[in-house]
Amino acid sequence: AYLGLALPGDAGSWQRESKGYQFWTQANAKGYFKINNVVPGDYNLYGWVPGFIGDYKYNGTITITPGGIINLNSLVYNPPRNGPTIWEIGIPDRLASEFHVPDPYPSLMNKLYVEQRKDKLVQNSVIKSYYF
Repeated sequence: AYLGLALPGDAGSWQRESKGYQFWTQANAKGYFKINNVVPGDYNLYGWVPGFIGDYKYNGTITITPGGIINLNSLVYNPPRNGPTIWEIGIPDRLASEFHVPDPYPSLMNKLYVEQRKDKLVQNSVIKSYYF
């Protein structure tokens, strides 16, 4: 899980926030986490888990003081679910690494970018013909 402190707001609001500080860390295999060097102030704790949809928000404002240590005990995230997943596109990990971007048609290519792409992932000619 990824957990961070950001200005108070709704769940997921940290993604649109650009006015204040944000402090993030990743929980270890047992779920423990520690966020160091946080500027004193009032924050909300936000989080997300790779492979699960939705955002976590701790209920309550966390006030950071110089040299302070805060123990939140156990935090539980229950992803939003209205039934079993029938179909999904991609993996809900906030990455796009499973998607293939094909080579552009030469007539539609931006002429400012003329160097050949070096990050080509798929060499199979059958797969090249599909855009997925």
